[in-house]
Amino acid sequence: MHARGGRLSLFIAVVLSIRCVPACAGAPHAPKAPVARKATHPPRALEVQLVIDREYDAKLLFDMLQGTDPAGAASRARDMGLAPEVAKEIQNAPSFAAALGTIGPIVDERYRRLGDVLREAKSELQVDWARLGARFSVVVVERTGSPWLHDDYVATVSAFHKGISDWHGNHVAVGARLDRGWRTRILAHEIALSELFQLLRRRYDAARVPDSAAWAFAEITAVFVLDDPRLRGFWPEDLRPAGSYFSGSNYPQLGGVEPRLKVAYDRSETFDAYLQSAVAILVAAGAARGAR
Repeated sequence: MHARGGRLSLFIAVVLSIRCVPACAGAPHAPKAPVARKATHPPRALEVQLVIDREYDAKLLFDMLQGTDPAGAASRARDMGLAPEVAKEIQNAPSFAAALGTIGPIVDERYRRLGDVLREAKSELQVDWARLGARFSVVVVERTGSPWLHDDYVATVSAFHKGISDWHGNHVAVGARLDRGWRTRILAHEIALSELFQLLRRRYDAARVPDSAAWAFAEITAVFVLDDPRLRGFWPEDLRPAGSYFSGSNYPQLGGVEPRLKVAYDRSETFDAYLQSAVAILVAAGAARGAR
């Protein structure tokens, strides 16, 4: 999914080679054990605050179009429901203030038209997350071997953005107009992705692991974590399987390395061991240093 850093967008163009590295060499064999570390005490259930935030949506619209999207600018504009020429005008604006003349009327019109949709989506998510949240919290904590990095997450139910993660904080977004099952899955993905990126950054700085590789790690590993058997019943039936998820996604450049990370994930007995293997695979595979 798409990512942002703090209040600024940060998108990475990832180009991955397809050569194999030692971590995935050799004949396939059965995994030793799932990547999981049982918590001594039941983990705290993560609180998720669902909000409708017009100002956040407007600022994020600008930030996303100012960045470089791995899926491409045309894909980003299409996902937002913007005409290409309007997206280009916002993209070329020197500042948010300079773009407000274009952004303001678009946001006002969208919120007038989708007001009921936004409120209904928020209500449905509150119900669905109440069912999922505690189990999701247990799975993520066990799979990462780490408590939650934030006390809670704020999730904007967005009129523009299908899914936005946060590389440095705890504010994500999920699209109001998504099908109900996919809305819940994408919200879980953006939260897990945000945690995974930040966990990696606690071990490796950008000099050792460029943002492009860190993003690829978090994007792919979130799929593996959410493939836990305890969560599968919550997801849409047409969800692509972990290990080949990205080959048919809007990030096909991740498809070449995803199977190698899946092998490392299944073979590793701890998350730390997997993280080390995954970083070696991604850096050796040549994840391009990202453009801001």
